Amino acid sequence: MATEKATLVAYEKPALSPGDYVAHASQTLAVGTETTQPWETIQHFSVDQTPPYALPPGVLHSFYPPRLQTVPAETLPHVILNGAVTWERQSAQSPPAAGEAPLPWLGLLVFTEEELVAPPEFASYKQDASAAVQLPLSTVAGAFPGRHPLPENPGAELAQFIFLKQSTFKAYFMRQETPAPGPDGKPAETKPQDHPDLTRYKYLVHVNKTEGPSSAKVSVILAHKVRPPVDGAAAIKVYAHLVSLERVDQINYPADEKPDDVFPLVSLHSWVFEWGAIPTKPEESGKDMFSALKERVRPLVLDLETPVIAAAAPEVELTAQEKQTATEKDAASKWMRSRMEDGHTIVRHRPVTGNVSMAIYRGPLVPQPLSTRPAIHPSMYGTDLQILDAHTQILDVSYSIAWDLGRSLAAKSPRFSVALAELRRNIVLKATSRAENAPIVAPDVEQVTVDVVKQLETLFGPGGFDGLKSAPAEGKPRWQPATGTNPPPLTPATMTAAKLIRNLKDVGKTWLESAAEALAKAAPGTQDGTVGGLQDVISWIEKHIFTMIFIPALTMFPEPAALKPEFISTFYIDDAWIDAVVDGALSVGNAMGGTHDAVRDVIRHAINKYISARPEANLQIARQGFILRSAFVEAFPDLSLTISQGTIVHQVRREDMMLCFFDPGPDLAGKTVDVTISQPPHQQRFGVTKVAPGQLTLTFDVSAFRQTQPGVEPQPAIGEKTWEKDKPSTIPTVAEPIIDWTTGILFPSTLSKASKAVAQEILQGEFQELSSDSESLYLAVHLQDRPSSLIIPFSVPPGRSSTTRRLFPDQDGDETPGPATLDPRGTAVTHTDPEGRSYLSKTVYALSFPGKNIPARSGPLIDLIFKVKGTERATDRVLFTSLSFEIPIGECAEDLLAPETPTPSAKMVGLGHAWICTSYKASDAKLNVELRPRGAGVAGGPGLDASFQLIGCRINGVPGRNAVIRSMEKFRDEAGEHEVTDAWAVAKE
Repeated sequence: MATEKATLVAYEKPALSPGDYVAHASQTLAVGTETTQPWETIQHFSVDQTPPYALPPGVLHSFYPPRLQTVPAETLPHVILNGAVTWERQSAQSPPAAGEAPLPWLGLLVFTEEELVAPPEFASYKQDASAAVQLPLSTVAGAFPGRHPLPENPGAELAQFIFLKQSTFKAYFMRQETPAPGPDGKPAETKPQDHPDLTRYKYLVHVNKTEGPSSAKVSVILAHKVRPPVDGAAAIKVYAHLVSLERVDQINYPADEKPDDVFPLVSLHSWVFEWGAIPTKPEESGKDMFSALKERVRPLVLDLETPVIAAAAPEVELTAQEKQTATEKDAASKWMRSRMEDGHTIVRHRPVTGNVSMAIYRGPLVPQPLSTRPAIHPSMYGTDLQILDAHTQILDVSYSIAWDLGRSLAAKSPRFSVALAELRRNIVLKATSRAENAPIVAPDVEQVTVDVVKQLETLFGPGGFDGLKSAPAEGKPRWQPATGTNPPPLTPATMTAAKLIRNLKDVGKTWLESAAEALAKAAPGTQDGTVGGLQDVISWIEKHIFTMIFIPALTMFPEPAALKPEFISTFYIDDAWIDAVVDGALSVGNAMGGTHDAVRDVIRHAINKYISARPEANLQIARQGFILRSAFVEAFPDLSLTISQGTIVHQVRREDMMLCFFDPGPDLAGKTVDVTISQPPHQQRFGVTKVAPGQLTLTFDVSAFRQTQPGVEPQPAIGEKTWEKDKPSTIPTVAEPIIDWTTGILFPSTLSKASKAVAQEILQGEFQELSSDSESLYLAVHLQDRPSSLIIPFSVPPGRSSTTRRLFPDQDGDETPGPATLDPRGTAVTHTDPEGRSYLSKTVYALSFPGKNIPARSGPLIDLIFKVKGTERATDRVLFTSLSFEIPIGECAEDLLAPETPTPSAKMVGLGHAWICTSYKASDAKLNVELRPRGAGVAGGPGLDASFQLIGCRINGVPGRNAVIRSMEKFRDEAGEHEVTDAWAVAKE
């Protein structure tokens, strides 16, 4: 019987029973009238029987509820086993009757704490968390004669045992089914029960065969007990045990009530969970495991406690030193809090000096998209990627650690390091050819070796030292070349470093980019014409770094407390962090030395060209993702992931965590991408619809039992029935009890009859009744939830498409280290107020580049010139009383000065001797420069000059946006006193 993507089967007997077998194969060939002698092959093999006292490794697939989790009272626990293990052994001595399903040898039983006991005979043995005790078989058989399910002379093999009270044992093994009426229609005579009855357990197992991405064949074993339907405001602890039913029917069924009698059973797997309160709150009703997670989506960041504002204390006069100390502590605390909210954590750091200090670190997973790209650049040794905060003197070692990681990963991979060395060699050889279309001219290694050996033989042969002078004469050098010898010829690759770097820029870059573009557009598996080493280098970076496969968990999650249980934590990928990893990997094999690796720049540009030319469908770069930490991941290990657009690049599942990286595809700025987490058909939950005091409700979806007709769309067919304590059944044809109201144990045979009756009532003539040996499928369908899913919407910020990804995009136009070009090309713009309120014109440029835009690179301190002149509108009737300028400080592109800049000093230049100039930091984000007249004021006019120089500025090296400077001018004219605020943009490049 097919249900959606899964096929349910009532049972599956093993193809071969356990034992020894012989396979005999023979073959003969006939050609015309001639026949060969037969070739015969005999193969002996054995089919092992499943061990009776322990599950073999790999058999247990999953179980539900999750360990130590609280679930609704309606939940029926279940265990899923791989294959059809449930019928590989016999639980009863007699085989099933014709037309009846075979009994399973495994059953799932659940107990509350008071239903299991610890026998005093085994007080010295320790119970585990599930109240089981590991004991020798012979010890248990000897202690409980006639009450154990073990064979004669069982031996000393160890097994896990649980011990049931007599009342609990009878509740699970009493006869539940009413005997069928006799030929005369009268009820058959019921004989006293003398052995445990296992009939009910054939209704509680089935096989689920799934086809599709999550293809599987598993056995499902259901428990048949819910929380007893009585008032209960608190959760109760429950032990679930997968027990062996083998030989249980041989136990002497207790005829007399003996509360002290104990019955041992073999436990093959166990766990602990909790049933929730009764009645269930309306918002917690049902069995949708994802309902709580839908409200538990958060950024991947450590939750910080909200600062507690203390009650106002009596004011105490502080000294100036105390006020300064308090202000500095408050600023440092705010700085650290802001860094931790950005995803940083505190780590131990040991610099080259050897002393241990504190630093901050953030991995590649950031809680929010970075508003600006960090000002990092390709490095030769990694430590220059550490960022020092000028105020707190705390290092940010994030990108330095990433660089070291990339170098270590590359050195660990022989295939990559060898390919990189080959690629570097080919690039250098191509650059030495000095022509873009010239072939790579490599020196003949064998010939060079032969020449060197010949020279050595000549040198050490007879007369080889004749040309060497043994003693200096008249200041001449002691060593002189032999006469008549020529210097060894230079190899074709010999070239000065300057020429080599120039050729790398002019020829090597263009040549390798063309090869990378061809590789990106080539069909998979083809590499005709590929530069040696290029494909392996790009493939390693694309498949292992861009997909995050090689990034260790310790570097991704430096703060484990940020991974909150039962939450979905979302993140974005810090491109600069990954760039540092790639840069470190590409630094392996650098033999050029110096402060700049020109060969690595050529490779980086080739990778960028490959990304831009690669078809969208073939490009997979992790851009954002999430991590789900929940017990449901462990309970349902085959949860499926789908994405509305883009590609799931990589996913990792470990115990209770699921980590997923995805690529949203084409740029969807301002839109969302939905990631859906779904239960596969073979991993669903089971339970009744509702449990209330004295009440049990079941929903019967009988659509699966409708006779299908070609071309007719099946309509849903659902019925709901409620049973109440001490009241007759709501189904007239089913009078048997459906639940033990005291213990919560269900009657599987009654459930099967009720399912059939409801299906006949709703479907009538369309009802397709199951055979008598498949009635377990009624329970499998009606007690199973429909597949649940959770949709997580992800907003896609601008520039997250893989096709727009670039390594060090700030370096695309230049191969020199630093986030911008060496020399600014643009001319600094002179600003005047377009509204005509200001009487001044302003121009800002670096002293080292007069009249040019400011170089956007952090590095050595530079001086800035603020050229402030009076416009033609400024007459001598205008009297200026003060000028002030506000210069932004920070990490954003629109900030002019870097956060770690020291406070620059200011001095007047030009003809501005009528002013007194001071500079100070008004805050961490603002530098103020104040100009005061030496007298009552400074008269306006075209000759007005208020230019000044800022000495010792560290420029914010993030290009891309203009920095905005604000000025405030106070002056008097015929109309009175005025205060004009002006703002203008200063270009960085």
